[in-house]
This record gives sequence, C-alpha cells and structure tokens, in this order.
Amino acid sequence: MRKQLIIITLFLTFQFCVSTTQAQESAVPLNFAEEEAEVAPLEEKQTEETTSITNKIYNQLPPEDQERLINEANTVFEYCSNRQLFSQFHDCRCVASKFMDERIQNPDLKKRIIGVADKVASQCPNGPGTAGYGYKQCRKLYKRRMDVGLEDFCTCYANTFAALYKEDPRAFMPHITKISAASLVGCDKKGMTSPLNPDR
Repeated sequence: MRKQLIIITLFLTFQFCVSTTQAQESAVPLNFAEEEAEVAPLEEKQTEETTSITNKIYNQLPPEDQERLINEANTVFEYCSNRQLFSQFHDCRCVASKFMDERIQNPDLKKRIIGVADKVASQCPNGPGTAGYGYKQCRKLYKRRMDVGLEDFCTCYANTFAALYKEDPRAFMPHITKISAASLVGCDKKGMTSPLNPDR
C-alpha cells in the first residue's frame, strides 16, 4: 500500500506568521503537545550538534555561496508556506532549516531544490497543525452522529491522528485518509462513545 503512495512535493520563506502557529496550537486542547515536550531535549541536542557542524562549514564558504544558500532556503520556506495543507502538516521553518543543513553537508548542485526539501520534510511534522486538522475534521464529520461524547472523542481522535502522522509524515491525501480511518477505529477500541458506537 505504501509503495503506491506518492509523496506530495509541496513547499516553501523565512517570513513566518506567528499568529498562524498560535492559532494552530490553541485550536484544540490536546495531550499531544505534552508528549512532544517529553522528547524535546534529545531532539534539541541533535539539532544543536547538526547546527554546530553546518555553521562551521557555512562560515568557510565564499560569500556568493552563502548568499545562494540563503536564497534557496527562502525559496523553500516560501513554497512550503504557500501550500496550505502541507504547511499545516509540516513546520516550514524546520523544513527550511533542515534544507540548509542538507544542502551545506551535501552540496550537490544537480539536485533540485524542491527535491532536497522533499527529502528533509519528513523530519519536520507539525504536531499542533496535524492535531488541529484532525480535531476539526472529527467535529465536521461526526457532530451529527453523536449526541454526547463528541468533545472527548475528537480530542482522542486528534491526538491519535497527530501521533500516527508523526510516525509516517506524508501530506498525501490517500495517506491522510488512511490515518483518519485508523484514528476513528483506534479511539473506538478504547471503549469510549464514538461514531461507531454512539450509544455507549
């Protein structure tokens, strides 16, 4: 099944709208943010180590190569930001940053900018964005099928959706549909009131 899914190449400018991120983070009361915080120290350490290496390489580059890299990263961020679904599912600042790291450490000019961005995007799932998408989708799809328990179910659905997407982050609609179905079944199996069992 996975072999039949094609990674969507949607990307990417270092001008980030803070209000968009704040809106995503406040859109749904989720435990997912807490789960992210538990693993943050390791990820931050890895990021610092990578950044240290790339900074040393970057500082040794000629000014024209530095400018080229910055322009490419801006292009990546702009393309990402202009793709609504992709930018909700991936952190565009992270994608641009990872692009810089990859480009500096593997400066193959034959590789297309979007191709490199596509490669690194899987390292940058947007937890609050994917959870917010799942929560909104849940309420839209199931509010008429559940007289009670909708809030608890959709919170579970959103957390499950975000966790599953983090495991395999590809902003491709058949893949998103598969995760949606898994979230529905997963929360129902917890024994809560759900669209599959609204009378529990």
